[in-house]
Amino acid sequence: MPVEVGAVLEGKVSGITNFGAFIQLPEGKTGLVHIS
Repeated sequence: MPVEVGAVLEGKVSGITNFGAFIQLPEGKTGLVHIS
């Protein structure tokens, strides 16, 4: 799944930490949304 800068994706929050949230993306990938 190639992702380009600025792309909008849908996912499910799989964890929350003091620095951000981990998101479960399609195809079993996991992403981090950093709190800044």
